[in-house]
Amino acid sequence: MLYCSVPYRSGAKTFDCQIFFKGHNNYGYFNKDNERRLLNYFIRRHLKDKNYLTSKINRWRVLVKHQQSFLSQLNAIYLKKLSNADFFNVYRKFCLFQLAYWQPTLMIEYSDPWSDKIISDYLTKYRLKLSAQNLSILTAPKLLTFAQQEELDLLSIVKNYLAHRNINRQLANHAKKYSWQSITWLKAKMLSQVYFLKRLKEMAKLSHQQINERIRNLSGYSLKINRSKSTIVSKNHLNSSQVALFDFFACLCDWREERKKYGMLNNKLTENFAEELAKRSGVDKHLLYFLDGFEITSLPKIVKMTVELKKRQRAVFYNYTSMGIWRLVGQEAEKMNKIFENRINLKNEELQGFIACRGMAFGRVKVIMSHSEFKKFKPGDVLVTQMTRPEFVPLMKKAAAIITDEGGITSHAAVISRELNKPCIIGTQVATSLLKDGDRVEVDANKGIVKLLEKAFQ
Repeated sequence: MLYCSVPYRSGAKTFDCQIFFKGHNNYGYFNKDNERRLLNYFIRRHLKDKNYLTSKINRWRVLVKHQQSFLSQLNAIYLKKLSNADFFNVYRKFCLFQLAYWQPTLMIEYSDPWSDKIISDYLTKYRLKLSAQNLSILTAPKLLTFAQQEELDLLSIVKNYLAHRNINRQLANHAKKYSWQSITWLKAKMLSQVYFLKRLKEMAKLSHQQINERIRNLSGYSLKINRSKSTIVSKNHLNSSQVALFDFFACLCDWREERKKYGMLNNKLTENFAEELAKRSGVDKHLLYFLDGFEITSLPKIVKMTVELKKRQRAVFYNYTSMGIWRLVGQEAEKMNKIFENRINLKNEELQGFIACRGMAFGRVKVIMSHSEFKKFKPGDVLVTQMTRPEFVPLMKKAAAIITDEGGITSHAAVISRELNKPCIIGTQVATSLLKDGDRVEVDANKGIVKLLEKAFQ
């Protein structure tokens, strides 16, 4: 996929991985032992030098800032003016910038399957007895998510609106700052000022007490969470190395959130390139999404690949390696993916994953793979998906529980489920493959187990 190919390539520079695309849905297969080895290396560096991770993040921020002068010009008007040769050169530079952007952040992904295990081993090694709630606080992000910050900023505008002040400029600036929040890996739709005005008017229906209370909770989050962390550290006599381990995962939460903004903005730029390439080549834009980014080198090549792209649209299996890429398409891709799927077994009709937010829930499964399926989700359903993203939040609020294929304690699902206090199990690997719409399940997020109680009537 055009959106995903560069992130996966950046991962392949470290170790091999396999990715299966079925339409717009994708399944990744990674070597967990390699991820653990690399994550242990980063943790050792951080425990030895408490500024290691902060320094790494700051260097990444400098890189991102340096890239913005180039990326900010890549709008549809600019791309349209380029000659074909310049267009392909600019796109290659864009891909190289993305590689440099993703590579330093991959430790976030390495932490997903291993964070719980590493923390558990650490607690055992040093005989630390910390409650699940204390662990949740120690590894919690220190900063508001972008969604929370946007809500706080909009609530401030609501207060001016209720005081009958002119809010036009404030609202325009707000829309400009947060218009990217609806962008996903599949759709690069920007939010309009009209959207934010509609939300503002809905918020204005709240009482003054409710508005002020929400503002206090959001604006005081960082101070409150840091005080809670300090209290736990003091009461449990944690030393600096022990604090550093928990701080490592908390920082990854915040870094993931910061990365998300630029990742989604880059997806918008990718769509700009795809739309312009579709006009120049005459190839359907939806087929172009099944290109690997570095395949975009000339118009004749793209046109010749039309039949191949139609096969990839059905299914494509990539093997990314440091030596290059090979792929299978269509039926052969599906066969290869089945081989990988069969390595994972469902024992006694139970799924096991990592605990993101404790609790117990029962409900009917709804497997949600894309935004187009949101309408089938009803209050009280159990949300089952590969991984949640910002656009999933309305569903998460209605869900009895949340189950994901991917993710660790720093993932979006983990952070938001804790905020909503919804039972959540992450990193099951196969929930979307094995659970079906209508299955009745027990979600025991105290043990990280999902039990299939009743299969859906077929």
